[in-house]
Amino acid sequence: MTPEHNRTALPISAAGDALYFTSQSEGRLVCLDAATGQVRWQHVAGAALNRAATVAGGRVYVGGDDGFVSSLDEATGALVWRHKAAPADRWFFSYGRLASAWPVRSDVVVDPDPDSGRPTAYFGVGVFPHDGTFLFTVDAVTGERIWCNRVTCETNFRYSFSPAGHRYVTGNHVYVPMDFKLFRWAIFNTARSRSGSRRR
Repeated sequence: MTPEHNRTALPISAAGDALYFTSQSEGRLVCLDAATGQVRWQHVAGAALNRAATVAGGRVYVGGDDGFVSSLDEATGALVWRHKAAPADRWFFSYGRLASAWPVRSDVVVDPDPDSGRPTAYFGVGVFPHDGTFLFTVDAVTGERIWCNRVTCETNFRYSFSPAGHRYVTGNHVYVPMDFKLFRWAIFNTARSRSGSRRR
């Protein structure tokens, strides 16, 4: 649930004949052959990786404590793009490791745009509401930013939200945790984000 619990955990994803695990302690993403356990490739990030990787459309997506989301080629592990979601270069120690003040501690959800069908990626940035916590929408193919809520902790509720953990996309809505230890959700309208009218 938190990086403290993830220090010795290896979140695992599976796709086709491959397994993928991320390491909080080593800050790396590793692709294994599912039949033999042999390492096919690995990607070393700039900080801890706390969530399982997402595999979609021949790409592997993962966010890190350095405030970046990376897209890698599923077969080779080659970096396709990196998107800097942290709004500034500010760092602190988190569980004994350097982390951005705006880490990506959410999974990356990739879903076809309901209108165009183009793959779109959704992820959360930040954990401290007083510093700003944000939901991002980017083009999953190019990494180009489509939308981000520009108002700190912008929700339709009286609570601030901490977008660490899992989020869900259904139709025109993205459900984002408002507190990663409790079951409260902020709901964002993806049709509004696709309009491009709200950019930070």
